[in-house]
Amino acid sequence: MAKYKRPLANERLFNSPFLDPDLDWFWVETRLFLEEAGYKLPPKFDPSWSPANEIEKKQAKARLPRWTLASAVRLSDGLPVILKRVELDSPEFEISVLFSSPPLSLDPRNHCVPINHLKYEEFGILVLPLLRKFDDPPFDTVGEVVECFRQIFEGIQFMHQNLVAHRDCTKLNIMLDPTTLYPKGFIPERPYMKVDDSGLVSASCTRTACWPRYYLIDFGHSRRYDPADGIPHERVLRGGDKSAPEHRNPDDLLCNPFPTDIYYLGNLLREYFLDTKNYCHPTRIGLDFLRPLVEDMVKEDPSDRPTIDDVVMRFDAIVKSLSLFRLQALTQLGNQTLFFPFAYVARRLKFALMLRSPLPKIAASPSRVLSAPRDFYTAKQRRGTTPTA
Repeated sequence: MAKYKRPLANERLFNSPFLDPDLDWFWVETRLFLEEAGYKLPPKFDPSWSPANEIEKKQAKARLPRWTLASAVRLSDGLPVILKRVELDSPEFEISVLFSSPPLSLDPRNHCVPINHLKYEEFGILVLPLLRKFDDPPFDTVGEVVECFRQIFEGIQFMHQNLVAHRDCTKLNIMLDPTTLYPKGFIPERPYMKVDDSGLVSASCTRTACWPRYYLIDFGHSRRYDPADGIPHERVLRGGDKSAPEHRNPDDLLCNPFPTDIYYLGNLLREYFLDTKNYCHPTRIGLDFLRPLVEDMVKEDPSDRPTIDDVVMRFDAIVKSLSLFRLQALTQLGNQTLFFPFAYVARRLKFALMLRSPLPKIAASPSRVLSAPRDFYTAKQRRGTTPTA
């Protein structure tokens, strides 16, 4: 979506030091509309507002990571939400509404972020729950990582079953519901701070004690395909992960986006959970049992990669082969690797006494659900053809 400044009747509205005409015009313009719809924006979007103290001033200067986003409060219950501006005729609006509407919204396998939506002139406004990065707080045990990726694989399987490729299912587009981990909340623009700005926020429990739900977000690159139109082939759209082999020369390539989704998930596991020294800290350990699956997911030739059905079934078989001891094992090394993690041992003893499982109970075993022929999901790119609309 191109960034542009809409001419306003009164340019002096932007004399506020906390507003940028190029970034904030939309939220200034829709402030009263949103309030009538039940959502209250931060006071800085009222150009006549001025902060009463340093805390308010600091908060007014803070921003969400994208200029199309704004935090708000739902007036009906006081819950924080995130608003996202999209074009009304965009695939992102269409796909977001699709997965948040019955019957798809009622399926427990659906991990697309649930949204409400508003329409304002040529724009759609998506109302999202306040989420948190999927790896914050850090994972404590192998079982916690396993459950995270079980849900993400399930979510991509559900999208592919419904003929939608995410096309950017990378690290920044996987989030968790922080409700149980952070029951007192946090500042959306500064998620490391308590709501009252009195100090750093910390999780109230580990994931094993209160299993979170994981969500896929950001469908700006996503598209839905019809098997009747043949194998999907689209011009390359590079997202958060630009390393896919089929994207090395985007100028003359048309790619099937479904095997690229598989690559993105496999590469996320490879870079951030297996070969972690160059990418994250603390170093993660104990997950090498996933390497054979990951190596297949990131194969050079997209047509050699497994479908998401294959990934889900193999992952389930791997997890079922793991012992309780393996699932309860520590999955990261901190700064002082020579010191034994006493807090982890204490938690493990506590969970053992409580007979708490290292994995949550799952209602049903996974199955193969893809609704189109295998070639639809695996056929690799072809060169020199014209992309379909």
